[in-house]
Amino acid sequence: MGSRAGGVDACRFDRLLGEARRLGSAGRHEPALRAVDLALAQWRSDALAGVVDSADMRSTVTELTERRLAAIELRADLLLTLGRAGEALPELAQHCTAHPFRETLAARRITALAAAGRKSEAFDVYRHTAELVRRELGAESGPALQAALTSIDAGAAVESDHPPHPTPAGPRQIEPDSQLIQQDSARSVLESAVGSPESSAGAPLARGRGVPRRWTSFVDRGHDLDQLTRTLRDSALVTLTGTGGVGKTRLATELAAVQSDWPDGCVFADLAGIAPQREDDASTPTAVPAVLLSALGIGGSSDDADWRAVLHRSVGHGRMLVILDNCEHVIDAAAELAAFLLCHFPLLTVLATSREPLGVDGENLYPVRALAVPEPGASVEVAAEAAAVQLFVDRARAVRPDFRLTDSECADIVSIVCCLDGLPLAIELAAARLHALPVRHLADRLPHRFRLLDSLGRNVSARHRTLHAVVSWSWNLLTGAEVELARRLAVFADGATLDAILAVCGGEDTADTLTALVAKSLVEFDGARYRMVETIRAYAASELDAAGESRRLADAHADHFLALVRDAAPRLLDARQQQATRLLTIEHANCLAALEWAVRTGDGECAVGLYGGLIWHWLLCGLRGEALAWQPRVLALFGAGPPPGRAADFLAVRYAHQLPAYHEPLWWGQIPDRSGEFDELVRTAMGESRPPHPIFVLLLALRDRHRGAGELLNQCLTADDTWLRGNALVLRALDEIGGDTESFERCVADLEAAISMLESLGEPRGVSRALLHLAHHRIESAGLAAGAPLIARAAELLTPGLGAEEVVGVLRRAAQLHLRENDVDGGAAYLASARRWVDTQVPDGTAQWLRVAEADLALRQGEPGTAIELYGRLFGDDGPLRGADRSPAAALATDEILGRTHYAIALVGTGRIGVATRQLEIARDLAATAAPRLLPVVAVGCALAALAIGAPEPAARLLGAIDQVTGRITNGNPGPDVRQAYALARKAMGQQRFLSALNEGRRTPCDQVSVLFEQALYQRAVS
Repeated sequence: MGSRAGGVDACRFDRLLGEARRLGSAGRHEPALRAVDLALAQWRSDALAGVVDSADMRSTVTELTERRLAAIELRADLLLTLGRAGEALPELAQHCTAHPFRETLAARRITALAAAGRKSEAFDVYRHTAELVRRELGAESGPALQAALTSIDAGAAVESDHPPHPTPAGPRQIEPDSQLIQQDSARSVLESAVGSPESSAGAPLARGRGVPRRWTSFVDRGHDLDQLTRTLRDSALVTLTGTGGVGKTRLATELAAVQSDWPDGCVFADLAGIAPQREDDASTPTAVPAVLLSALGIGGSSDDADWRAVLHRSVGHGRMLVILDNCEHVIDAAAELAAFLLCHFPLLTVLATSREPLGVDGENLYPVRALAVPEPGASVEVAAEAAAVQLFVDRARAVRPDFRLTDSECADIVSIVCCLDGLPLAIELAAARLHALPVRHLADRLPHRFRLLDSLGRNVSARHRTLHAVVSWSWNLLTGAEVELARRLAVFADGATLDAILAVCGGEDTADTLTALVAKSLVEFDGARYRMVETIRAYAASELDAAGESRRLADAHADHFLALVRDAAPRLLDARQQQATRLLTIEHANCLAALEWAVRTGDGECAVGLYGGLIWHWLLCGLRGEALAWQPRVLALFGAGPPPGRAADFLAVRYAHQLPAYHEPLWWGQIPDRSGEFDELVRTAMGESRPPHPIFVLLLALRDRHRGAGELLNQCLTADDTWLRGNALVLRALDEIGGDTESFERCVADLEAAISMLESLGEPRGVSRALLHLAHHRIESAGLAAGAPLIARAAELLTPGLGAEEVVGVLRRAAQLHLRENDVDGGAAYLASARRWVDTQVPDGTAQWLRVAEADLALRQGEPGTAIELYGRLFGDDGPLRGADRSPAAALATDEILGRTHYAIALVGTGRIGVATRQLEIARDLAATAAPRLLPVVAVGCALAALAIGAPEPAARLLGAIDQVTGRITNGNPGPDVRQAYALARKAMGQQRFLSALNEGRRTPCDQVSVLFEQALYQRAVS
């Protein structure tokens, strides 16, 4: 501090700042600017940064900072005077952020922005600063800030007695007003702003003018109300967009009724009564502000200059909410009015409702969505939580006070609200019909919705009185090109991609026209797909019929989706499976619409092609019901056989629905065809340019092998097709497995090779199937520890999009493999996961076999009574299979054999030997024909039955025989049931007798083992 005054930064700063002021007063603005720049250059950081804090130091810092801000403001004034306001903006923005309550600094920034032609930003800064001062300091804005605002309005009056109209540029982009500020006079206004200026504008008029009365309850829009309120706090213009009848006006009305953020109230201007604007009509631009003036309670001329002047006098600096309702038919005039209000009344907030955006700078869009609808088949409890159902019930009570949601009517109500896409107005119109129609009849008649939903009430505007009127109002505002594309979009079910629309609808500038339809709320866009709500689509379909284009568009639509299905189907067999599944799931409604059209018009080639590709998606995703429903309709298009060159598709239509789920094994008797048609079709398709699905080739190879011809299976094992080769290895492994060690090793080697091959292909279902088979054999030879990791890998391959049938099947098999080794916890965990997937889409057979697995769990948990009850539901006491396919062709022979054997073991534990014997007989016979490798499992059940009635010797001989065949007891992993049988026989006979009988059984020739079965089952000491 002892340095010379001229050598201290603060002193140099003060000297240069004084010089700048002197030069500026003399009108020498350029030298003054250079001086102030030199003064500010003395600042390298904040004042006294890093100096020890104290009260004295804080006072000094405050004083120095104030002098620096004064220099910054002087620099801004000089740049403004020199016509270089833009150069001041970065520095002003930085320091306004650091000092948000310094109004003189904000005032300079406002004036500089306006001088730079950025008037809307200037008003944003004013609005933000004034709101911050009010909210944080509880004070109104001071004289400097008011002067900056007044200078802009004064500039507007100086430039022209008639403020310029905003002019559309592109899609109604409103041009900013011309530069309205004379820079020298603006500077003098700022410098002289030391007192409170008197505003020439009048005070705001009245609160809550013109807000419609609400006649009904407000259902489930609380979140929208809160979110909209928050949006309006941060934006001066918000437009509620959405299709007609979605509830835009009602949301705005509710907001007006509960608003508290605007102390000067709300004014509601309903523009619906104005005739739609036409190019040759000059009245619309003044009719729109006239409605606002009327809502404000102001009369006067509709002259263009008058309404602007009246608004200036009447609104002034009022802080109010202006609602412009129903703007779409006067969109340009509404946009012009909104732009004028934003420019001249910065404390106003504008909320517009429109089926398309206003296209004004600074506009924020708030899309109003339809109400949430429940899934089809939802319970009463779930449906009651859906907003669309709540609205329906509420409005139904207006005509039937005793109406309530019941189990008997729930499905129909859900169908109604889903069919109407959750559109509030449509739901209200539907509910109003309940005064004369039962719910069921209303649901049945909704396909004729435009005739049915025809009257809501006499006090409702004509365009909202019928569903047809709602859509017509929007439709009549479209251009010719928009009408043409909109009606053509009706051909798509549940939306389409841009590529699909271009391919099917054609036309010039389709993408631009589509964008316009989205903007006008006729079409919804989610970032990937374009979709019409079903009500608008139904209207568009009638227009398509009237234009005579329906057939041409439907043909083009069917051709496009036939190509899509044919392209996607092969990808279901490799690493692209999940991608293809997702695509076909998304486009499923379109594919079914194309199939319906092909069937209805007798286009057999298209129908068989669509079915022949879709069937593989249906089987993968658990949609067998679709296959069963469509198959007879497609087959009815043909006579004795397939069209030329279409044997592969026809084969899929004829037989694919009989194939097993992906997790189940394939066997030679899968297709119960004795006529030779199946074999002939496969061989024919193999000779055509479009080959059959490889699973049919594998099945034919198994059938040939069963008849003693193995050539085709050998060809599959060496084929170029990796999927075919890998799955052929799996089938050979299962077909050749016997009880000897050599066949076991060959089986395991084939399965390991298949897994490696299918993993390289990336097809998850084939890998999962092979893993489960390998896990089974690993467990048999080395116990659960050897198989559990394989089971876990198979479960990890369950991907999103798979049908519940496949998921439940894999998890059930995983559980049963654990339970066979008495791993109760592991089995219970997999079964719990499987049970969560069971829904209305799961076939009865899948659910029934899951109950068998749950019975296995109860048996292992020591609850034979529960197990017997669950087994009995499927197998019954007398043996016949109830409620599921009895034939091995269901590919569930393994499950039935194991289930009946475990059922018999449970029955033996409760002394019901006769019923147990009958179950074992069925299991033995089924294993002998369909799965010989499971005969040892049945033999263990027979041994336990014999032991239970006091016949240990036949039991021991049978145990020895199966040990000789399988080697599992002495060399492998015997499992809990075998261990139990050994222990009981040893206890009943003593060690010597037991070993003697066991060895006797081991010496029994293989062709005599069946005799031991008979002895164990029927040579009993007790009847």
